[in-house]
Amino acid sequence: MAYNGQIVDLFGGVEDLQNKIIRCVGEPDKRFNEDALRIMRALRFSSVLGFDIEKNTSESILRNKSLLKNISRERISVELQKLIKGVSAQKIICDYAEVFDEIFKGKDFSQKTVYSNLQEMDCVVALSAFFLFDDCFEEDLKSLKLSNEVYNNCIKVIKLYDSELIPDRVFIKKFLSEHGETAYRYLSALQKTQGRDNTSADSIFADVVTRGECYSIDKLDINGEDLMNLGLRNKQIGTALKELLNEVINSNIDNKKNELIKYAKENLI
Repeated sequence: MAYNGQIVDLFGGVEDLQNKIIRCVGEPDKRFNEDALRIMRALRFSSVLGFDIEKNTSESILRNKSLLKNISRERISVELQKLIKGVSAQKIICDYAEVFDEIFKGKDFSQKTVYSNLQEMDCVVALSAFFLFDDCFEEDLKSLKLSNEVYNNCIKVIKLYDSELIPDRVFIKKFLSEHGETAYRYLSALQKTQGRDNTSADSIFADVVTRGECYSIDKLDINGEDLMNLGLRNKQIGTALKELLNEVINSNIDNKKNELIKYAKENLI
């Protein structure tokens, strides 16, 4: 369709929109041979919009799936990330399992579970949920040529998936000390896609962050130079900072410089 003061519809596009149909213009085989990424776009539109794919177009998608080998993984990745967040993602991936088997060689997507609550999720959460129970998730994510940041976050959150987010202030701060705020947010969101309720832990997490509570060495009200002035050197400084942080996290001492120096003098020198 086009618009020039009025809609110009030479191929029945308005009717297809009204009937919620995805259809190639003209001969589907020609369209997909011109640009095989159109295969992924057709599947993505169907998934996101909940439209059906017209019979000839559908048959051509399956017939021409091997053309995807000519498309860069980066372009396929962009379409896949949108597709898996669609309202009809489960149906599309199972109905067109052959296409996804072509993208991820050696896999069977006919029984793939795609979670239906990913529409508003960050791409890291959506991709992590999609590959969560995949034995080769690192290899498959790597093959998508994601940015290092997205790839590393996906790998980390999938590996952390079985971690229980205990609604306890000390636990939350220790988790943040080891993994960071970003990992907590992604992990909680990923677990929610699987039906876990982290409301209580999330509330504590939000309060810790809002209050700016200390959970990492860089948040301590003391630094290496302060400890050097007390006579500590080299590895002693790192060890002392870790102990001071642990004491603060466990609420044994306040994160105040005078308190930290006092503890260091009495216990670390």
